[in-house]
Amino acid sequence: MRHECNKNKEGSEAWGFRPNEFSNKPKLVGSIILALQLPTNNNFTNYLRNKDVLTDKSNPWLLEYIAAKYNCHVDTSFDKTFTSSCGSNLKLASSSTYEQEIWTPFVQSAMLALLSGTSEAFQELCGSASATLCDQYLLNPNTVRNKVIKQKLDVDGSGNLVSLFDENGDGNVGYTIYNLQRNKNDANKIEYQKVGTYPLDGSTFHLDVNRIVEPDGINLPSVCPNDKACIMCKTTGIDSTPSPALSTFDSDEDGGTVKAYLIILLHVLQ
Repeated sequence: MRHECNKNKEGSEAWGFRPNEFSNKPKLVGSIILALQLPTNNNFTNYLRNKDVLTDKSNPWLLEYIAAKYNCHVDTSFDKTFTSSCGSNLKLASSSTYEQEIWTPFVQSAMLALLSGTSEAFQELCGSASATLCDQYLLNPNTVRNKVIKQKLDVDGSGNLVSLFDENGDGNVGYTIYNLQRNKNDANKIEYQKVGTYPLDGSTFHLDVNRIVEPDGINLPSVCPNDKACIMCKTTGIDSTPSPALSTFDSDEDGGTVKAYLIILLHVLQ
């Protein structure tokens, strides 16, 4: 059996959508990335920008966070690990430096689903007149759990309610598939180009292979790159009849190229 070496890189959600971190790494051209994404919550950003950590006594953790973020000490704090003072005009999210972490919207959505779901369960099991958790609430954890995972949220402000969890309580957002490509105006910089989607809600998998750029100087093989990949091809039936989910490629290319990209994705999705 002939094996060929494929140097194409595949990135999971650990890479995610981080254009600022990879824009100056041209060796990553051709990499395929699976990114979990939810829209940024601007209300949360505005909340942070308007919060005065020096006068807000409700959350002492904010002072610790601001000291670690700016490598300074708060004058009213006993912790003087950092020698420079933070000053009096501290902001958690300044307009010039703040960038919301890619996982922040997931935490926000999960917490909102948790609070909404447990509130509904409390109303149903204990009633609105109850001031404490009743026995029914404590004795029916499955009811509480089901209320939480069945929550639907408007995550992008469009008014469409989306289920964030499946029946097992696992995330139901799905992946956006990106290909790292050279910037048209600066060959030394790379950028994310969306080439497909991998939904987790039962809708159709999509990959536009015509838009994918291969790694510099490398042709993706049309044969199995190694024994493991060959076994996976046989067990998944890629060489015979494609499944409905894999029959939606927007490509007129030969089957060898399509199979090569399928092998890449199978590696990532395992």
